[in-house]
Amino acid sequence: MQAIQNKRHTADFIFSDEDKKHLTSLLLKVTSSPFNNYPTFLAAIQRLAKSDEIPTSLREFCQKSKKRNFVEQPYVYLKNCPVDENLPFLDWQNPREQKLLLKKTHVGEGFLVLYSELTGTPTLAYRFGGNGDYIRDVHPSKAFQKSHTSQTLTSFGFHKELPIRDTSPDFLRIMGLRSNPVNEILTTFVKNVDIINYLDEETLNVLRSKVFHTPFTVLSVNVDKTNILGKAPENHAIIDDFEISYHEGRTEGTTPESKAAILKLNACLKELKKGIFLGSGDFVDFANKYCLHAKDVNQVADEVAVKQRWLIKTFNAYDIRNFEPFFVKGRYGLVNG
Repeated sequence: MQAIQNKRHTADFIFSDEDKKHLTSLLLKVTSSPFNNYPTFLAAIQRLAKSDEIPTSLREFCQKSKKRNFVEQPYVYLKNCPVDENLPFLDWQNPREQKLLLKKTHVGEGFLVLYSELTGTPTLAYRFGGNGDYIRDVHPSKAFQKSHTSQTLTSFGFHKELPIRDTSPDFLRIMGLRSNPVNEILTTFVKNVDIINYLDEETLNVLRSKVFHTPFTVLSVNVDKTNILGKAPENHAIIDDFEISYHEGRTEGTTPESKAAILKLNACLKELKKGIFLGSGDFVDFANKYCLHAKDVNQVADEVAVKQRWLIKTFNAYDIRNFEPFFVKGRYGLVNG
């Protein structure tokens, strides 16, 4: 399998220009919107996934991807993936509304869902996150420019998505649409198994104890008007087997020992992290329970371009049946949380 170096991590799969062009043309034929009519959009992608139009190399890679050892290989990285050729520029006062108004094609979104179908890992939406969309934007917004959310302009600490919820997704997939390389903004990540092997046994024992607290995100709390989420658990462990439930900057220790353990964990993350610059057509697939990821803003040469950086992402299930008890009635795939 061909591989190239991108910062400190190599690509696991690279589309040929021919296959990219072919798949882009197929995705352009899907004219329904994933935001206005997701069931119709999904049905079109499912028909495409079952057709003989899919490049054999992609189909084989996706089959191997789901069978990989998620503890040892929690992330895979693809390059030169199909994306929209003509992207609008969004007003960061309200980027989602601008997107709905101005974005006329959905090639990148189609590829995210196609990858999910080819790997047999259905896409999830969350009622109190991302406006209930199955495909979310990672785009700065003025209101949350300094927040612990994907809408921030600044670096964003290491975390597991929805770390303390029963409905935490099995996978996170991120696709780059626009990112100016004059700005060094990296998506960084660390394997959980490497964290466990790095830390001393005394620190690990503390991290395995229920002496930590992680509040819900400000975005979830703002949307949850009827308090369906309730209160975040008062105390939880960070490490359970190979799973790590943590959000740097939000998870707090409730004892002196747990506060010290967090400092050691943060130092470990900085030591072990690898990074990718996610440019247009770059794609990364994270096994959410077996690695932590973050955003590092290392250098900014063009501040306007930082406000225009645009990624999209999905949350996905290894086995959709595990999430069915949490679905909103009449909205399959939409988690009531």
